[in-house]
Amino acid sequence: MPNRITRAALLSAACSVFLVTAAVAQEKSAPKVLERTTTSMAARAALTTALEEVTNIGGGRRFDDKLQAVIAADPDFALGRAWYGGWMSTLTAAERQKELTRALQEAAAHGSTAEVVFITALRESRAGRNAVARNLLDVVLKLTPDDPDVHWARLLVAADPEEALRMGAAGIRQFPNYAPIYNIHAYQLNTSGRTDEALAAVARYVELAPNHPNPHDSFAELLQLNGRYDEADTHYVHALAKDPQFDEALIGRAEIAVLRRDYGTARSHLAQAVAMSRTPARQQALQRVVAATFVMEGKIKDAKAVMVKSIADGGHSSLNTMPDQRALAFLAALEGNTVEARKAYPATPANAGAIAPLNDVIMYTLLKRPADVATALVAMEANAAAAPGNLDAQQAMFAARVIGFVVKNDLNGARAAQQQVTGESYKALSSAFVAQAARKAGDKTLTQSSEADVEAYKDLTLNAGFARLIAARK
Repeated sequence: MPNRITRAALLSAACSVFLVTAAVAQEKSAPKVLERTTTSMAARAALTTALEEVTNIGGGRRFDDKLQAVIAADPDFALGRAWYGGWMSTLTAAERQKELTRALQEAAAHGSTAEVVFITALRESRAGRNAVARNLLDVVLKLTPDDPDVHWARLLVAADPEEALRMGAAGIRQFPNYAPIYNIHAYQLNTSGRTDEALAAVARYVELAPNHPNPHDSFAELLQLNGRYDEADTHYVHALAKDPQFDEALIGRAEIAVLRRDYGTARSHLAQAVAMSRTPARQQALQRVVAATFVMEGKIKDAKAVMVKSIADGGHSSLNTMPDQRALAFLAALEGNTVEARKAYPATPANAGAIAPLNDVIMYTLLKRPADVATALVAMEANAAAAPGNLDAQQAMFAARVIGFVVKNDLNGARAAQQQVTGESYKALSSAFVAQAARKAGDKTLTQSSEADVEAYKDLTLNAGFARLIAARK
């Protein structure tokens, strides 16, 4: 019979083994999520609240104050500042990169490896380098496989529709009660032609986030994309019932009115949205939409008047008015006033962005200046070559090539180049020039296919309006 000391020792050893085993089991079962390195519980809680709006696409008004609350609670909270830098709606591109760089420096000093990589990925994505962002987020996913917000971020930069569908379906299987993934997946399903599944997914989104306006807004948009305008308008009304200040639903109602060619009603909805704008930048963006309704109605002078006011208002608020000046010049050119167009068109600065030369290609084509088109095309090619991971730059280059072939009266080249343009806006603008040239050449098949590309872009934007005017030119 063992003595009391031996029995106690054995019991102690058994307890130690049990405790170690339990600790290991607990470590293995603990969810692997992205750390939130901060000593402030208030900052951590504020980030949770902000992310509920960001991931549900709440819009700047709904999440800006919440993002500001995060960094107010802890200015050195790296992950909080990263989300702030990535999503705060009032930041310029330069300010966004500055905030993300500061967040990265804080993470390098105090955060985890996963936080450093995640913030780097967000910075790359916001700089238009999605290919790099994807690779970095794949690393984060391996480190934090149980974090739905990381999956959501990775889904936003999917390499192609097929990957997006796979990741969306996998995300829903892993996080069946995480509402935001249903939102993104519904759009992916609709784009792939799986309409019934898309509507089922967005209906589930409504169920999981019943008090948020965006699920109804998304439901409305998907119905709208499928031509079910009455049902869509009902859901936009539901979204506004959840939040009367949710101006995206008013824009949606305006889009439906434009599709019905009821431009006065469209502008009535937009006037409400403008009136509730909290920032000059938002008001400027909405004024461009108002101008787009006039362009689509064929009222170029009215559209120009809106843009003149927007430029003046933007100047008073120290906003970037170059896009408005450019739009005013395009309108003058489409009106046939080449002198006014040349005077209004702003010189493109060296730091204007990767896709800026495409604007020059379009403008100089409208003004019939082939030498300047060729120069702009070279610049666009150079920008795209310097940013191979920037999808916008690549699409802008392909669109510029299409227009370049049109300028050289090479319809076969334009037809071939069209196949590489997949972005709706880029396809509509480049195909508009092809439609015009094909009509003059008597090529009915190419005219019809190019006009179909233009009509497929139904967003209420100035670009959509410009495309329709260009395609209809004699």
